[in-house]
Amino acid sequence: MICTVFMGTTAFAATEKINTVKLSFTCDPVPKAGEAPGTVTAKTSSKEFTVKSAEYTNHVEVWSLGDRPRVKAVLEAADGYRFSYTTSSHFKLSGRGADFIKAKISDSGSTLNLECYLNQADGKPGTIQGLDWSGFRARWDKADEDVKHYEVRLYRNKNLVTTVTASGTSYDFRNEITRSGDYTFRVRSIAKYADRAGDWSGYSDENTVTERQVSNNGSGSWVQNQYGWWYRYYNGGYPSNTWEKINNTWYYFNRDGYMLTGWQQINGSWYYLGSSGAMTRGWQAVSGRWYYMNGDGVMLTGWQYLSGHWYYLDGSGAMLTGFQFINGRWYYLNSDGIMLTGWQFINGAWYYLDGSGAVLTGWQYINGRWYYMNDSGIMLTGWQFINGSWYYLDSSGAMYANQTTPDGYYVDGSGRRN
Repeated sequence: MICTVFMGTTAFAATEKINTVKLSFTCDPVPKAGEAPGTVTAKTSSKEFTVKSAEYTNHVEVWSLGDRPRVKAVLEAADGYRFSYTTSSHFKLSGRGADFIKAKISDSGSTLNLECYLNQADGKPGTIQGLDWSGFRARWDKADEDVKHYEVRLYRNKNLVTTVTASGTSYDFRNEITRSGDYTFRVRSIAKYADRAGDWSGYSDENTVTERQVSNNGSGSWVQNQYGWWYRYYNGGYPSNTWEKINNTWYYFNRDGYMLTGWQQINGSWYYLGSSGAMTRGWQAVSGRWYYMNGDGVMLTGWQYLSGHWYYLDGSGAMLTGFQFINGRWYYLNSDGIMLTGWQFINGAWYYLDGSGAVLTGWQYINGRWYYMNDSGIMLTGWQFINGSWYYLDSSGAMYANQTTPDGYYVDGSGRRN
């Protein structure tokens, strides 16, 4: 038994650790909106391991604009080598914007499963269909993509009158149709991904407007009764169950024609309408919490990059601060809601937040030095017993190696005390 154990230990010790995994990724074809996923290939020039397989793990029949391909690559160590590291600092990925997600070692170090992201699927939104008129309101079918907004061009007798932006699938041109003529419109969508613009649609059918219709379409006036405020058109009509732009400000009227205020869920999105009924944009303080409404007035949630900083808005849209556990990782958002990165001194302790803002734990190689963060992410100093060995971390948290500690102990190249 003693001989057997010794031989097994010697064989394991004879294998050399693979310190760096270098991979380059290519795609055939490059992921593009509307096309089916093809193949992904991972290559390496290393003699220490080989690539057994690489494949997409996205469950999609075709890519959508902005989809982020996720790839799983299986690597096998060559004879005499073994995988030993799973932190991002040991991986050098290139090609198609490869970005490390995680790695897992199995089979006593002979196999490594790597997951990474590639560049988002490119392309442009599809052409809008289903254009028609309802009075002075232009309508069209919803885009297949996740859109930021729509751009709509109004024409009179084939001449361009104006170009407007619409958050939904209709736009009331009552304020823009001021002369008789044959009116048509065209639409294109602007996707949220990289503000990609689709092609302009064809022209709608003509909407012939007479002088009498124009005269009945004059400016209206606000009216208040015991039920609330409503807006009366010049011809006696009123907007209902719709957005209405009045004096360059957007208002929403319910099915009975009354102006709404406060939080309102409209066509699946949340909006905040001020006490005057005006649609709000940008940061808004509501009941002691901060919310952000985009340029279309829609309340945002999740991670948002605003004015050069990352913020996290919870499921109710409220801005979070302090330590937050999001999608399985810890982040720190300061009192202004801004996500922090790098070294941060928080509540009397040092933490290191990676480029994505996530709190790191365990051994971390940062700027050429090793540090150890406990399970809460706090940087440790002094003598620490970690995974069965003693290590000395100086006052900056950096690990001693190949030197004598202030109290007279020698630590080897891996930082372990002899």
